[in-house]
Amino acid sequence: MKRIFLRIIPGILVGVGVGVSLFLGYRAHQEAKRNERIHAEIRSLVEEASRIDQENRNLRDRIEYLQSDTFREQEAKRMLEYQKTGEKVVFIRERSSLFSGDEKKDTFSQPGFLPSSETTSISNYRKWWNFLFKGKARFEEKGQNTL
Repeated sequence: MKRIFLRIIPGILVGVGVGVSLFLGYRAHQEAKRNERIHAEIRSLVEEASRIDQENRNLRDRIEYLQSDTFREQEAKRMLEYQKTGEKVVFIRERSSLFSGDEKKDTFSQPGFLPSSETTSISNYRKWWNFLFKGKARFEEKGQNTL
């Protein structure tokens, strides 16, 4: 009987050793996956923190600009139509808001304003072709308007 125990005990010990080794290997693998997930989450949080820092810097710069005298001056000029001493202000308005109906025809008949129907029958790309490749002198020789 002693011989039987001597043969069985080493087999049991080897089996237990293999089982413990497999269990420890499985736990080590799980721990490695968990560490990988933690590092990925850390990387994403670091990226988000840097993005938020960049946004904060941009907002801080924007606040500084909005509190600056330059911005206040521009807003006063734009909203309240203020101007500095010695400064000339020019207002540019759309043509449609300046003229109505017959006034347009009168204005366009003045020198410097030519409606498209009265200019010439030559297309715009042809005028450019003549201007660029035949020279300005030839373009004006034909009695056509310049660009």
